[in-house]
Amino acid sequence: MALVDAWRWWAKEQGLFRPVGARGSVLMADGAGLCLTGREIVPGDLLTMTLPDEDSGGRFNHIGFYLGLGEPEHVATGEGNRLNRTALGERPLSVVDGLIRLPG
Repeated sequence: MALVDAWRWWAKEQGLFRPVGARGSVLMADGAGLCLTGREIVPGDLLTMTLPDEDSGGRFNHIGFYLGLGEPEHVATGEGNRLNRTALGERPLSVVDGLIRLPG
């Protein structure tokens, strides 16, 4: 959780963090891709997530790389700590609470 908070803090300071729900921003998936109110989310963007306790080892904050769309209403992610393993997987859109676009 502490590392996710550090990423959020840094991204906010740099103007790189976009929270879902702030100022009317909405996360939307369509056949073409995923966007957060006008900003296309591209592979390599970081997604911040709020996960249920049983899936996050007691922590409610999580982060992963966006890889693309998954099953309906899901995103494909690459994560460094999914049940204590590095994993490729899918997460429901409902757990995504923000986007970090790294510069470059």
